[in-house]
Amino acid sequence: MSRIVQVPSGAQYREALQNTSFCFQHSDLRGGTPELDPLGLPRPISGNFASVFNIAGHDGRRWAVKCFTRYAEDQERRYAAISHQLAQLSYPWKVSFEFLHNGVRIQGSQWYPVLKMEWIQATDLVRFIDAHLWEPVVLAALARRFADMVAELAAAGIAHGDLQHGNILVAPDGRLRLIDYDGMFVRGLESLGANEKGHVNYQSPARSLNQWGADLDRFSAWVIYLSLVALTLDPTLWGRLRADGDECLLFRGDDYLDPVSSQALLALQTSDNDQLRALASVVERLWSTDLRSLPPLRPQDAPAPAPTSTMAGAGSVPGAAAATGLPAWVVGAGAASTVPPTDLPAEPIPASPGAWLSGHLSPLPQVRFTSSAVNARLAAALVLLALAAAIAGSLTGALPAVVAPACAAAGVVMFLLLEALLYQRTPERQARFEKRALFGKRQGDFKIAQGKLDKLIQNRQRLDTNEKRDCERVTRRQDEARRSEQAELGKITTDLSRRMDTIAARQRSLQAAESRERGDALRPLQDQHVQARLAAHRVGSRKLAGIGDNLIRNLNQYGIRTAADFTGVSVSRSYSGRYTREVVYIHLRTGRAVHVEGIGPKKARTLDGWRRSIESQARASQPTRLPAAQDRAIVQKYASQRQSLANEEQVARTEANRHSSEARQKRQTTQAQLLRQLQAVRQQAAQSRVALDRQIGEARKEASAADWRLALARRELGPPPERWTPGLCGRGRW
Repeated sequence: MSRIVQVPSGAQYREALQNTSFCFQHSDLRGGTPELDPLGLPRPISGNFASVFNIAGHDGRRWAVKCFTRYAEDQERRYAAISHQLAQLSYPWKVSFEFLHNGVRIQGSQWYPVLKMEWIQATDLVRFIDAHLWEPVVLAALARRFADMVAELAAAGIAHGDLQHGNILVAPDGRLRLIDYDGMFVRGLESLGANEKGHVNYQSPARSLNQWGADLDRFSAWVIYLSLVALTLDPTLWGRLRADGDECLLFRGDDYLDPVSSQALLALQTSDNDQLRALASVVERLWSTDLRSLPPLRPQDAPAPAPTSTMAGAGSVPGAAAATGLPAWVVGAGAASTVPPTDLPAEPIPASPGAWLSGHLSPLPQVRFTSSAVNARLAAALVLLALAAAIAGSLTGALPAVVAPACAAAGVVMFLLLEALLYQRTPERQARFEKRALFGKRQGDFKIAQGKLDKLIQNRQRLDTNEKRDCERVTRRQDEARRSEQAELGKITTDLSRRMDTIAARQRSLQAAESRERGDALRPLQDQHVQARLAAHRVGSRKLAGIGDNLIRNLNQYGIRTAADFTGVSVSRSYSGRYTREVVYIHLRTGRAVHVEGIGPKKARTLDGWRRSIESQARASQPTRLPAAQDRAIVQKYASQRQSLANEEQVARTEANRHSSEARQKRQTTQAQLLRQLQAVRQQAAQSRVALDRQIGEARKEASAADWRLALARRELGPPPERWTPGLCGRGRW
């Protein structure tokens, strides 16, 4: 049975990550910025066994930090083997990671392991399918890439252990990324066994922790691949077999337990599509196959993904589905809009729709003058009569000679003036004057409407700018509050650590003093025991080489009767010429050294060795603990001091927790206020934006109508006249 180890909860990790400068020691993570929730707290992505946090490092790189909430035996060994195996591969689906034994510090002192991974900007499988459900070409390509990834895993002798939608990500470039390697099998982990059974909606009910090997992913690989193939054949299965938020693709754990009652299998079996019915046969065969004999994923053993929709009853346009990636019925419904109507112009529509529309109306008929010629003829006759009278008077001499030319010129001028006066009074000229006045009015109306629209658009832009500025101001205050809290929490943690170090040093000193006193009290008892054992062995009780009765009597004369009467021997050497004289002294318990006649170095060593062996045996059996009463007395003596230090530690931790709670509460209150301010800013801006957008829409309609009326007025007015030629018959022309 595996050993149970207490690990922090997700809430404790969340609390610690508020101060990344203190809780992390890895250079990539220390002082990083965690992604925050609306309350300004680190946002976790929580699972069954871990919480993952998104941390932005100083260099701009983002890291996923996986904090474990369940203890797994041999965890570090597993990750070391997985890292070694993946390092030898160059497939795009792998994600690099690093197991940090001392990864995160919790509650100021205890270190716990974490997994540091590169943060992947990608979309999980369910969201990707949601976004591309009606694009069978995209889903078919996804199915092929998934099959390739499964084949690469199998070729490397690797099993992920939990293939499911949450662990398969689709990068923006379309490549698949595989995450969450907790249950991965690689070579070298055969003896450890499985530590999880995977997601229930992707695993066979027969799977247990006894299944462990490179074939672990076969069932889930088939489930995912066949689901993708089925969706390329009939995208409506997605909405019919699942609801938003379901933790599955098309099949669930209940389907595997009871295929007869499976709605998903029934939908495939009763489909009008032959390929879906064939796919249902593959599914049914796989579900009934023993897990140990399940074949590896081979796309050729299943119906191929459809490059276009094959829904029954769908119309088709040749080549359209393949070109657009849309289902055939969608392409058919929109085919009419892809060909421009024949009565529309080929040139692009200009910015002014009124000018464009009026330009395509039928041209107005040319305006011709229809005024009476009587007045013009009468004026011409009067001028001619005046000219004739002037000429006759000049010829008869009744008038001076210079009068005739002057009269002729005056007549011409008078004729032109009369014609101009008559032109101004024509209905056509009056109508053009009215049209010109109308055109001027329409032009003024358009300028007013366009000016109103431009002003509203400027107000809309100003609103967006002000909203962005106000939101940034509130966001800066949120960041300042977070940094202030982190600084305060860091100071609290540092002060607590300093106080804990001081208390720990005093506890160690107290423990050392207690140990010394206990040793000082135990030492006399041990010496008494040893002396008693030594006193129980008399000299001569054991036959010693070279020490006879005479030497025993000599020893007795100096009070050496037992092994307890002396403590050792020493040899004194003196030199006289070429000779060395050695004198042996025996050290008594009183501290006096005596020389016993007949005891030389050899016999002294024998005697001392006998004593030492007895002492060694006595030391081996000496008491190692004080009597209970004496030990209790020492414990009670230091108990009050020990309790005092424990109380100091508890007070320090309580104060630190209180200060931390106050700091967090203060920030949460501030963040709540700032969040309300931010929401108020956005709500007010949204309301103003709705009102402005409504006004802009109305103003745009008014400007368009004014533009249309201006275009019509311009059309009615026509181009300006190049010249007007009066006719003698009273009819002029432009």
